[in-house]
Amino acid sequence: METRNAQYNKFGGIDCEINHPVFGWIPSTLSEDDAETAGLFAQVLAAGNIAAYVPPQTPTQAEIDAQRKNEIMQRLKQIDMDSIRPLRAIATGNAGQYDHDKLSALDEARATLVEELAGLSA
Repeated sequence: METRNAQYNKFGGIDCEINHPVFGWIPSTLSEDDAETAGLFAQVLAAGNIAAYVPPQTPTQAEIDAQRKNEIMQRLKQIDMDSIRPLRAIATGNAGQYDHDKLSALDEARATLVEELAGLSA
């Protein structure tokens, strides 16, 4: 069976693509401990050309902070959008207690996020 892009995985198996006669190239994981894939594992191993396992990179603190800042900014935009209906109800004099409670909760969430954002920017 034809294979390509063989690479060891973190469990000692081999991740590769197998050329299926009907479905074409299918991602697969081969293991010598798996009765269904052990034979192909041995074939790929014998053929060589298996790339080494490359663990995923651990993000830097700066990357983690940048991701969190992005998440906070997205949530702040959503809070603005969620505030429109209760604000409109208040502005038109049709607000119920739900509208006031909703706006208070959104404002508290916003304040917490702005405080966290300030800490990330420091």
